[in-house]
Amino acid sequence: MSIQGATKAGVYVFAKNINEEIIKIDQYPILTYNNPFSTIKQIGIKRKITSLMRLLYLECIAFFGNRNDIFFFPAPEVPFSVIFFKKRFIVTIHDLYAWKNLKETTFFASIKNKLLPIIANKAELICTVSEYSKSEIIKYLNISTDKIFVVHNGLDEVFLDKPKINIEVLKNKRYILNVGSLEPRKNISFLIDLFETIKNQKNYSDLLLVLTGGESWNSNEILNKINNSVYKNDFILLGQVSQNQLPNLYKDAVAMIFPSKEEGFGIPVIESLSQGTPVLVQANSALKDFKEYGAYVMEDFNIDTWLTLITEIEKNKVRISKNNINKVIYDFSWKNSANKLLNELLK
Repeated sequence: MSIQGATKAGVYVFAKNINEEIIKIDQYPILTYNNPFSTIKQIGIKRKITSLMRLLYLECIAFFGNRNDIFFFPAPEVPFSVIFFKKRFIVTIHDLYAWKNLKETTFFASIKNKLLPIIANKAELICTVSEYSKSEIIKYLNISTDKIFVVHNGLDEVFLDKPKINIEVLKNKRYILNVGSLEPRKNISFLIDLFETIKNQKNYSDLLLVLTGGESWNSNEILNKINNSVYKNDFILLGQVSQNQLPNLYKDAVAMIFPSKEEGFGIPVIESLSQGTPVLVQANSALKDFKEYGAYVMEDFNIDTWLTLITEIEKNKVRISKNNINKVIYDFSWKNSANKLLNELLK
């Protein structure tokens, strides 16, 4: 669980929920390895030092457990010690975007990503979160298809039946939503341009753009663009939002716009669909697969096309059908994902 000290994004969500569900199954002895070093909310030199300490501490994991234990890494952070001592391990590679775009990541992350082909080849098995990511791993890392298995992300229980909390600042407001981080691959710059174009239309003077802006890096360009916008007062940056706040945040939105350049999965998409809120994505990577669940899959990043669809959704108060909501809930379950993971390990 060392990844919990690096991010609260989708990779962490996968790690946290898979770990919790495996422990619930309670059929096999599980040792959860935690890391005391966290860079969350840290900046500057302190963040760099803590990041280095987190990675060094991770190296100690090779000295835990017994000879025949299997090490499971829910993110592609595999320490040298595990490889050096020839420990049995399974690694999760969520996508190859950072590996293919080393300049769009942090210094330490770029070093780790350069080692990804070695990690993939040394692993007994590779877990990934979509058929798209599986095909990428086969293509770019030259890994045999029978070495890779797919375990989808799931929906947190809060999206099913737990009490939900409203965000007061958005009470009775009309808004479009983006949930995620402000890092370059999320393509927030396009979303800002789209929002400004919508605001130029009649009857949209009260419309807001809500960004959760979770843990991210290199977001200054986006923040500057927002501050320089003529509609800067119509942007709401919520920062990290609690799980109990997310369901109503999705449910009350006109639409969730997720114009990411590439995703191994896209957890916010299934979260939004589960609450009946339309989602717009571009026809790339794993995102195109959500069309069968009611998501709107756009063929390009043409602002006029996106504008037309969003105004139609708002005008007609479009929501996701009950059948598609049920399909999302049925197909994306953390419990089922944990069971599939264990089944793969025991083959």
